[in-house]
Amino acid sequence: EYLPSSRSLQRTWGGLKEIRKMINLDLDNDSIDLSRGKSRSLISSQIHVRAVETEKEVEIRLLGHFGVEFVHVERPFGHSKERLDFYIFAKNQQFGVDVFFPRDLIILKKILNLKQRKYNPLQFILYMVNMNPDITQVSIDAALRHKDIPLTENIVVLNKERFFDSMQGIEPLRICPR
Repeated sequence: EYLPSSRSLQRTWGGLKEIRKMINLDLDNDSIDLSRGKSRSLISSQIHVRAVETEKEVEIRLLGHFGVEFVHVERPFGHSKERLDFYIFAKNQQFGVDVFFPRDLIILKKILNLKQRKYNPLQFILYMVNMNPDITQVSIDAALRHKDIPLTENIVVLNKERFFDSMQGIEPLRICPR
């Protein structure tokens, strides 16, 4: 709690990269700047693998419940190039699903703020699904209560377990036999 903020480090010394240089850490160039090079590439590839795995998990569950005909993957919305991870046609309703895996509760709040601008214009229910098992629904609800700008009523933020439970309560459409 007594360490300076990253903004303070930036103002005073030019950031962590410059501090690492000043104290003569015996590091290669990649280790001095962790936002570039091999270290950043490794982090990016790990995040990508995790994103693919978590989206696949949700896709399998949605397909199993609603059927392949009624689950649209990477569906565009609005007049932009923006896409939802999933768009579902169910009996008496349609809704979108956005899957994400924040590292911690602080990152979850940042993600919600970024996605809020993108998703506020939507006119249908959007489930934003936190796939990190370390972040509970109780902590998500507390974070939502303390947001400066609340999410619109059609945006629902759930953890993985609560999302899968709530999907069981939604009746899927059935294809009519010919």
